[in-house]
Amino acid sequence: MGFVLILRGPEKVQEYRLAEGETSMGRDPANSLVLEGRGVSRRHAKLVLKNGHVTLTDLGSTYGTRVNDVIMMQRQLRDGDTITVGRYYLLVKEIPDSQKGEVGRLADIDSSDEFLDDVTQAPPDVHRRKTLQMNRNAVQFILDNPDQEGRAVKVLSKETSSLMQAVERLGAAADFGAAIQDTQPSQSADYRALLLMYKVSELLAAATDLDEFVEPMADLVLESVKAATVVLLVVGENQELEPRVIRHHAILREGEIPVSRGIVDRVLTEKIAVMSNDVSHDSRLRAGKSVMLYNISAVMAFPLFVRGELRAVLYLSRTLAKPFTVADGDLVAALAALVASGIERAELRDRVVEEKQQRKSLERFHPPEVVDQLYSSGVGEASLEEHRATALVCELSGFNLLVGQVEPRKLASVLHEYYELLYDKVFANGGSLVKLHDGWALALFGTPHSPDPDAVWAVETARMLCQEFSSLVLLWPGAKTLALRCALDTGQVVAGVVGSSERLEYTAIGPPISVAAAMARQGAVETSVLFTERTWAELPRKRYTVESAGEMKDVALYRLTI
Repeated sequence: MGFVLILRGPEKVQEYRLAEGETSMGRDPANSLVLEGRGVSRRHAKLVLKNGHVTLTDLGSTYGTRVNDVIMMQRQLRDGDTITVGRYYLLVKEIPDSQKGEVGRLADIDSSDEFLDDVTQAPPDVHRRKTLQMNRNAVQFILDNPDQEGRAVKVLSKETSSLMQAVERLGAAADFGAAIQDTQPSQSADYRALLLMYKVSELLAAATDLDEFVEPMADLVLESVKAATVVLLVVGENQELEPRVIRHHAILREGEIPVSRGIVDRVLTEKIAVMSNDVSHDSRLRAGKSVMLYNISAVMAFPLFVRGELRAVLYLSRTLAKPFTVADGDLVAALAALVASGIERAELRDRVVEEKQQRKSLERFHPPEVVDQLYSSGVGEASLEEHRATALVCELSGFNLLVGQVEPRKLASVLHEYYELLYDKVFANGGSLVKLHDGWALALFGTPHSPDPDAVWAVETARMLCQEFSSLVLLWPGAKTLALRCALDTGQVVAGVVGSSERLEYTAIGPPISVAAAMARQGAVETSVLFTERTWAELPRKRYTVESAGEMKDVALYRLTI
């Protein structure tokens, strides 16, 4: 028999097939099964598959390993057992040898019935579906069930479709105007409009920003509709109209916008499309100097809505006596919808870029899961909030003495390894690294939305920092006088994101931070963990051994036995 682990993590469900022998799991990349994040030790546990049996052994992890929600050190596993490691759940499934497949590799799976008991799915044959497939040579309509004559596929090839042949020529043509004029004179206006819509849609799909779409789009409309003027006016941040693209048959002065302001104002005020083939005598419009200046005889102006908000106006005019037709109006209305879609896509792309920049800034201070939590709670932008938290201050005692004794390159190496240790331990336990300067560090544990006893995670971080620091300092040149003093206090803080969207910073203030900083400065010159009675009150007493460390401002202090 073989065994498979169905692993449900914070983001997705995966399958891992156990190999014969030992499978280690933990945060360290050297493990067979790497599990990252809060509550997972570097070498957390191991699974041994031998003679058709699987045994799970905890490797002295900080946070423990649970089987069926019971903490254990070693246990033989059975089909259906659930292992809990940090935020990961691993379901043990026994499979026949014939289904073993490739072992020792994570594979994504869409879902797991064992984890999705509340999901009901309809049988696949409940609905008849019609699928449309496209390729360069034909459009195929494929029916799930054959028709009465036994045909399952109906093919419309380009050899039998004049429309598909025109699309083929249009896609290969360098000059759109020449290609569309090459159509048969007998072809309808709808036929040509469809070709134009195809080309504009193609521009929209390929464009990487709004200008890359609207510039060639305006050229196409100018030529296809035989307009004298095409202008796209976008509503700016101050509700002022800004020309995004201007196409005009005559030379314009710098800053000149060849539109009738009265017509544009009516579109903005009444939020309706305006179309007139006799502008100068149309009583609905306030014909002004611009009508005479630009010799406007016919005009069309369409409002562009994005998520229900008027964001732009697409304006076209003619100087010839030839009026706009109803077909012209329908075509431009459809194009306006595509332009609105382009504006929405550009704004979405800008928001994604901005969010990436913000996340990159925030990830300097927080682990990824905390950044996700900040965004899900709506605080991705600048905001401050008061909440209860545990402050951890780390003081690298004796560092200033090294400045005059050790060459700068080696000193920078010492700081680099120390900072790397801080980031690793603080982020692994869900903390936020608020400040880091010349060996002094402030970390905060606890968010307004955190259900966990964050004082425990803070003390565990301090304990692990001191343990690894004692080993690390032996490798540093001239670092025998270095000591790491960690101090903690718990209480109300005000913390959050400040700064502009281009450069966000995380800050925190409050009594726990001041108290912890004072404790770290006044502590003995030795690697140690001190915390106040407020932090001690939130810790499980049986888990830790402490001794009294006196008082500071009538607050009892305790030293953790490391």
